[in-house]
Amino acid sequence: MVVLGIAVLVALAGQVAVLDLLKQLAYLVLGLLLPGTLVHRLLRGVQPSWVADLALGAATGLVLELMAWAAFTSVHLQRALWAWPLLTLLLLLDRTARGRLLARPTQSWGHWPVIALGAACALMVLLTYGGYLARYPLPPSGASYYPDLLWHLGLVHEATRSVPLLTPQSTADGVLRYHWFSDAHIAADSLMTGTDAAVVLLRLWIVPVLVLVVLLTAVLAQRMSGRPWVGALAGWLVIPTVSYTFWPGTVDALDHLSPLSPSQVFSSALALLLVITLADLVRATGRPGRGTIAMALLAALATSGSKSSALPVVLGGVGVAFVAALVLRRNRLLVLGIGVVGAALTAAAYPVVAGGDGGSRLHLFSALSLFPFFRQVVTPDPDVSTPVVRDLLHTPGIGPVLLVALLMVVLLSFVRLLSGVLPFFQRSLRSDLAAWLTAGMCLTSFVPFLAIAHPGYSEFYFLYGAVPVGSALWAWSIGELVGDSRTRARAAATSFGVMGVLSSIAAVVVHRRPAPADQAAQSAQLWAFTLQVGLYVLVVLSLLAAARVLRRPGRDWLLPAAAGVVVGPLLVTGLWGLGEPRDHEPSSSDPQLRSLSQAAAWIDRNVPLYDVMATNDHCLWGTGTDTSCDAREWWISGLGGRRVLLEGWAYLPGVAKGAYHDLALYALNQAAFTQPDASTLGAVRARGVRWLVADTSAGPVSPDLAAVTDKVFESGTVSVYRLR
Repeated sequence: MVVLGIAVLVALAGQVAVLDLLKQLAYLVLGLLLPGTLVHRLLRGVQPSWVADLALGAATGLVLELMAWAAFTSVHLQRALWAWPLLTLLLLLDRTARGRLLARPTQSWGHWPVIALGAACALMVLLTYGGYLARYPLPPSGASYYPDLLWHLGLVHEATRSVPLLTPQSTADGVLRYHWFSDAHIAADSLMTGTDAAVVLLRLWIVPVLVLVVLLTAVLAQRMSGRPWVGALAGWLVIPTVSYTFWPGTVDALDHLSPLSPSQVFSSALALLLVITLADLVRATGRPGRGTIAMALLAALATSGSKSSALPVVLGGVGVAFVAALVLRRNRLLVLGIGVVGAALTAAAYPVVAGGDGGSRLHLFSALSLFPFFRQVVTPDPDVSTPVVRDLLHTPGIGPVLLVALLMVVLLSFVRLLSGVLPFFQRSLRSDLAAWLTAGMCLTSFVPFLAIAHPGYSEFYFLYGAVPVGSALWAWSIGELVGDSRTRARAAATSFGVMGVLSSIAAVVVHRRPAPADQAAQSAQLWAFTLQVGLYVLVVLSLLAAARVLRRPGRDWLLPAAAGVVVGPLLVTGLWGLGEPRDHEPSSSDPQLRSLSQAAAWIDRNVPLYDVMATNDHCLWGTGTDTSCDAREWWISGLGGRRVLLEGWAYLPGVAKGAYHDLALYALNQAAFTQPDASTLGAVRARGVRWLVADTSAGPVSPDLAAVTDKVFESGTVSVYRLR
């Protein structure tokens, strides 16, 4: 209730209307939690605890909602989507199933684990408010929005119109090829509650799903370990979104739970549902239940279209689990079957709902060039045309220490994924296929991260997708090391606290220091960091060596102490996020942006939902005929919510940065504004265009346009014309 109260206060502080908030709460309970819990119980029975029962039920509700949305929208009954949860209530009419559906969990997590997990959820809500809700005002406004938010908002509006989705930012490109399931969920929320899509995207949907990710991470850890406090620890470990900071004057943000990527957050919840179900399957000693298999298949289908990197990460874990199954001689055919089905789903999803590759290619260590100190030491515009990033190995005056430092930063930033090595050394995990499944996800996610280059550095999403699983595996490992010993528990808690304090002091000291300006100072900073990490590793290895040498009763506290040294700073970096600035902050109110927002509001109110518009505004900067164009201008399809013949094209499959692939269509589109004769306007009208949106700040607009069309709106540099 405390978490719910904080979430309500956060929503009200974000200027959400009370009626919209009440409708959202009813939607979450009646539209997701209730039907999802009923169906999950029907397939798998009541879960041991209320935490697991409700968290898995909510995640199942997300899967069912996608299916209901697709069914209702395909027959143009999406406005009646609010009625779909009523269909699940029919399950209660079956006398055989009624007992399973109405059963109550029999196990309790206990007061302190529940309080600790609730505190973690509350922290997640507060981090979301400070890093997202408070930074992006509701439209219309004069603030700038992170471009991806407007891209997703355009897809949300499109999801209220059709299935499969067309490409609202470029109707000429037909059916959208992108991982849009998160947008379908937000659209379903808007359709069922009647709340404006922008309010749902910018305020209402994100907090429940982020809290669900924390809960599912806790459920995964508790399920594997059998200890509720381990689940609460995992809930805390998954939250930190600020990584280890060592370069003076910078803050390294970790975006594995960033609201700026709705697909990443949504896929995390669905992937966790899948991993929890698969863990139960690979652990089965007898014949797996049909309901569990059905649940795994449904979760895999939903995960496949939520993020193109999500299912491949799970498949990496399945592959490692299969090798372990061969060694352990257990469930080999089952794990092989899971891998085959998963690979088939991945292959089937890629050409349909897994686009957004945007010019990805094989390129070693490209991801390392994103880190701030690489941009300061080497170049702000990295050259990735060579097999390895230029100057990464032989930076003048610095040498290969730069590569070593970068790899160290990756390992420190993603220390949660280092849990992938634990089953190799920890006997209690080594014989458990669920441990190899989760460890495999952590380890194999580094392969595409280091081997793929994406213009927007989307290779990071492979690591982001494995962070919740790595958090659960670390917590499980610590739970096995501590066991029921109070001595080991005190040792782990002490090392957690000491490392938390030390890392906080180090972060404050480093952050306040000015960034090194000359090459000598930069080189010294890199060497100092490398030596510090070496000392850090030496401390951990010393504790492990001492634990092995001093194998006597009373000395077994050294192992949990070593684990606390490794992951202890994470518990503090979660709190850092409350006071640290974030990237992508919107600028202060701008008259030009306010004109765009007001025009979008007029379009949303006055242009029919299915009409197509044309615009001369395509690029955030540059021009649409050369490689200088950053084609992420999406305010008409996003804020206005209408389809556009050709708006921004940056996220079309195979497109990265530069000119549009169909130069003839681009020329015709621009001619409608610069040479609006009868032939040109007739040609764009033949392509379905009914409205023109002209922005004189984006390019020249002929004064004759008003004579051959009906000018219906004007604000600043933006005018809207209706074709006759």
